[in-house]
Parts: sequence; structure tokens; C-alpha cells
Amino acid sequence: MYKIFILLFFVFIIIRIPMSKAQGIVAHFDMSNSDIASDVIGAIAFDQLGNTWIGTDNGLCKYNAGVWTTYNTSNSGLPHNIIKSIFIDALQNIWIGTFNGGISKYDGISWMTWDQDNSILGSNHVRSIESDIYNNIWIGTTGGLGKMYNDTIVSFYSSDNSAMYSSNVSSIVAQDNDSTVWFGFVNGGLAKYKNDSFYIDAIWNSDIPDNTIMDMALSSSEYLWLAHPYGGVSITDGSAYQLFNYDNCNIQSMSIRTIALTMSYQCMGTMDSGLLVYNGSNFRVFHTTNSLIASNDIARIRFAPDGTLWVGHISKGIDVIDINELESINEKNNEICPTISMQSNQIMISCEMEIKTVLIYDILGKNICTSNNIYQNNIALHNDPGIALKIVSITLVNDATNSYKLLAR
Repeated sequence: MYKIFILLFFVFIIIRIPMSKAQGIVAHFDMSNSDIASDVIGAIAFDQLGNTWIGTDNGLCKYNAGVWTTYNTSNSGLPHNIIKSIFIDALQNIWIGTFNGGISKYDGISWMTWDQDNSILGSNHVRSIESDIYNNIWIGTTGGLGKMYNDTIVSFYSSDNSAMYSSNVSSIVAQDNDSTVWFGFVNGGLAKYKNDSFYIDAIWNSDIPDNTIMDMALSSSEYLWLAHPYGGVSITDGSAYQLFNYDNCNIQSMSIRTIALTMSYQCMGTMDSGLLVYNGSNFRVFHTTNSLIASNDIARIRFAPDGTLWVGHISKGIDVIDINELESINEKNNEICPTISMQSNQIMISCEMEIKTVLIYDILGKNICTSNNIYQNNIALHNDPGIALKIVSITLVNDATNSYKLLAR
């Protein structure tokens, strides 16, 4: 065991994991390497024919075995090119929620569209779509909630005509075992709809941590996982809430935009810190400094039928990730530099390898300190006011081919 003592002022350290080949990224798609219509991703869904449907700000894309097809207002019946939601029903119809064109259904041949001009839809901005056990299509908009049956919107609910606290419906989940449908709102909490009645949980009448829900997912055990922009993650069975926040766990971000679950993994896309993976006891984070993920600002994540996780970014295209590989690589690399601790203003790095060189960089990328043969040596780095030391990169080199980067903030 080799130990390196580095004296730093007003700095704390977190691991920056060394990058290895692939790092669990199966594929990355953006406009520079594929025919995807845009790098701005709004929605992801998978049909039973092997197609991946991707909503962008420049149309609807279909991907299958390397072939891209784009549907837009110029070549199809799509009413608007900015896609905010996609749902695929049991008959494999593609339902598309747009930013300002209402909702469309595409059956592979023809298109149908419902908007404020030809239906009782209260807003043309459709954020979420879902179906229940009775084959009703629920349509969440920024102006309320539509209920469709047999291609007719038969009801429309808002805060004006129902118990809903907000009309801005951000997410919808329907249970498979009964008629319950869950609705997440912007500034309106969580609504449970059953037997034609709404039951609302908000911060003033429940333990829900945030009245805004960006995304939801139902686990195999019928627990509802909620993604909050300010309150982290919460789980509910419909009565009690379990919270994940800075106070009670090692979650690395409280700004959660999207969530996806399997039997083995609970994954969250954040607005500022990349991808979170929960293993039942701890959160692990994968971001641009410790992995090959394209950005830290994630718009939508969904698991494909083959088990890969598709990660859509706000402006960086899509990553396709093998979570098993991502996890195993991260664990392996953590074993290389497993221990970092700080006492007063002294940071100790313990590594299972012989370190020959330490290079330290300031926030501008300038090398401000290099030390060779530093076994058991102390390196004093003075906080020169003229050097921006808010972020310092430290590289440990053990031979000509291997280096391990740490990020100090």
C-alpha cells in the first residue's frame, strides 16, 4: 500500500474514475455520427417490432438495426416537430405528444391528431401519455388532463373542475393490477385516480418532499418511484413515503428529471450530475468526469427490451448503456484508488500501486505542481490568489501507459 499526502487549502476531493475502453457505453448517437434528426431529446419508447422511437425537437425518429427514419411536419401527418412524449399501446400504435400540436396517433400507415381546435383538449402541449386497464388513453398537458376512449376525448380535467391542485400534468403511470392511475404534476403533487375520484398528496397533507414530479415509474412490487426537481427521489405505496435526499443517504443530486426501473436496477437521470444508479442501499453516480456519458443534463431514460438503458440528453444526443458493464467497470476502478480522506487541510490518497508522478492542475488546466518519486512525500500547494483553485485536477501516474485522474473541488 502506497500512501501520498497532499497538502491543499480549502479544497476537498472526490474520485475521478480512470476511463477504460467503452465503460459500459454500447453506442452513442448524435447528429455527427448518425441520421438522428436532432441532439435534443424529449422522449424514448420501444415497440414490439424492435423499433426504438425517439422524440426530438426536430421530429420523430425511428431506429432499427442501424437504420434511421425521421417523421416531421414536412413528410408525415405529425402536427409539430418538437416531441415531448411517446407512448406505444397494446396494438403497437405510436402515440406522440407534441409541444404545440396536440397529440397524434400513428398506426404505421395513417395519422390522427387531436388538438384544441378539433377536441376538448385544454392545451396543445402534451407532456405525458398512458393507457389504463380499460384501454382509456390518458393525456397529460400543461393545461389539464384528457381522457380518451375509442379515439374520442370524452373528459378533460383541470384545477378548475376537479380536485387537482395544478393543471400542469407532467407524468402518468397506470397500474396493471387494478384501475388505479397515478398523475404527477408541476406544483400540484401526486394524484391517485380511482373509481372516478382524485386523491391528492401534496407537501401540506403528506410526506411527499416536493410538489413537482418530473417523471414516475412503477416497480414490480407496485411501489411508485417519483423524480423530483428539488426533493430528490421518493417512493410511495399510496400512503407512506420513503425519501432519498442529502440528509438520509449518499444521493449525489436532488435535481432528478427522469427515472427508469428494472428488477435489478433503479436508475435516475439528473439535471446536473449525470446518471444515478441505486443498488438497494447506496447510490452511485456516473457523469462526464468519471465515465464516457455524453452530458450531466439528462432529459429521459428508458430501459429497452434487451436490458440496455437508453439515455437521452438535453442537447447531446443519446447514450446506450449496458448497466451491468458500467457498474462492474466502476467497481474495478474504485478498487485501484479506494481510499481518500482528509484531516484538517491534509488529504491522504491511498492506492494499491506504486505512484511515480503526481501532476496538479488548476481550474484553467495549467500545471501548477509536478512531483516525481513522491513515495511518502508531502506536497504543499499554496493558495495563490492569482490562481483559480476552485477546481484542481490531480493525475497519478504509475507507468508510461496508465494514469488515474482525481478531481478536487
